[in-house]
Amino acid sequence: MPWPKPAARPPDWEVELSAYLTARNTTLADPVILKTVARATKPRNFSGDTFYPVFGNDFRGSGGLPYPPEQVQCVRLANRHRENEVVFISYHTDQLWNIDWVVHKSVHAPASGAFLEDLQAIGCNLALSQ
Repeated sequence: MPWPKPAARPPDWEVELSAYLTARNTTLADPVILKTVARATKPRNFSGDTFYPVFGNDFRGSGGLPYPPEQVQCVRLANRHRENEVVFISYHTDQLWNIDWVVHKSVHAPASGAFLEDLQAIGCNLALSQ
């Protein structure tokens, strides 16, 4: 009898997203649904001036987050009231000791002109409606 296949481990960005949602006290009464995900094609344009960290390692002891991140996942979430939230899960490393995924939000309101420009600048083809 062959050995069963091991369970696939979710990508690290999904683990960070799950931890973020747990820390926000997301409950069964108001569940959050992952609507769309898109990987940014230009993470080099992701900056601390436009996106701010809301959850995860902020590298405080090492002088702050190293920008730009190596990878960015753009994630649209919604609750049962159809309210949208967009978060950006980015992979930061200082190429030495500090490596971690961090959840960010934009300084601009979702669906505003500036927000849409931010998405375009980082190459994030995220569907904001559906």
